[in-house]
Amino acid sequence: MNKFIDEAPSEISMKKEDLVKTFEQELLDVEIKIVEFARLYAKDEADNVFVHILCNQNTISIDYFYRFGKKLLKKELINEAATVSIDHFDVTKETQQKVIENMTREFAIAMASATKQEKKIPSEIRLTYDKKSNRLLPQMSMAQLDSIYFARSHANWFYEIQTKVDML
Repeated sequence: MNKFIDEAPSEISMKKEDLVKTFEQELLDVEIKIVEFARLYAKDEADNVFVHILCNQNTISIDYFYRFGKKLLKKELINEAATVSIDHFDVTKETQQKVIENMTREFAIAMASATKQEKKIPSEIRLTYDKKSNRLLPQMSMAQLDSIYFARSHANWFYEIQTKVDML
């Protein structure tokens, strides 16, 4: 006889939720991966990385930008940072598209997890990564997004951050 099979069950009980990550944990893991893609794009040289995610039903829109010193730069302009040599970063449309595709694929994982766990996915996520403190600060909203907000939201957040950077 197999002793393992014949042993009495232990007093430790495991619940299904102990074995499966919570949706919140999975979302945080996805957010970290998304920021990692943005950090790699800028070779981890930016002081801050900003990633903006919008989700309206099955539509996902993601944009990202950076702060180098006192300059806030869109992803396609990071070679203008004073701390880098000319054409230090690969800012080709193809590279930008790969980053967006990787981010979107990761976010789709979070959406699938939300559906599976019957959770609501945030409609807007603002991720701010600070290199100096190595901290990720997520902000989330569950508000319903209208088409005008959806269309202008990335630019609005960029200009909101630009105002703060200008005050440095």
